[in-house]
Amino acid sequence: MAFNKFAPWRSRRLALVALIALPGCLALSGCKVLSLEEARQIHSREGGAFDADAVVREAWAARVMPGMEKSSVPLAQAPRDDAPHAVRGEGTIAAIDRASRQGSVLVNVAGVGEVRLMLGPVIVSTALRDSQPFFVFNDMPDQLAYAAVSRTLNARAMAQVRPAAERLKPGMKVEFLGAGQRSEDGVWQVMPLRITADA
Repeated sequence: MAFNKFAPWRSRRLALVALIALPGCLALSGCKVLSLEEARQIHSREGGAFDADAVVREAWAARVMPGMEKSSVPLAQAPRDDAPHAVRGEGTIAAIDRASRQGSVLVNVAGVGEVRLMLGPVIVSTALRDSQPFFVFNDMPDQLAYAAVSRTLNARAMAQVRPAAERLKPGMKVEFLGAGQRSEDGVWQVMPLRITADA
């Protein structure tokens, strides 16, 4: 095989290109490994104060509640997919879990089966935020702001239903409105915005 006198130069040139590109690659990869706290500090230093409480407070009565009332469908008629939907339903309370941090009420709904109404205080669902057409990720300053909106919406919903939820007992008939999403096991999980129960 003939010796290629240009091979060493090509190798050096490739190495030079790699060295020039390396800092840019490292810079790009660096932004992916920031911790949440580091991201918050940078966001704060850059003056990006985002008030999720104000955003949710402004939208709640004017857009969130009217939108949920208008667009909600009976659970039995809700699309059978993994997306969150505005839903309503009624049924009988089968069980209540107030011991867990992720407290819930199991409701037997005709034509659907068991439905889990989330009571918290820990809520891991983003269904309420994701069911709203006006809370869009691209409209938010960053991922932290988007997450803050979800937490604030959930807290607002919990505060709204807490008085009724505290009076719930197994065997009661209940009606509810909320943002529902199917879990991996196919059970509907609903972030309630309204719960009404018989005496």
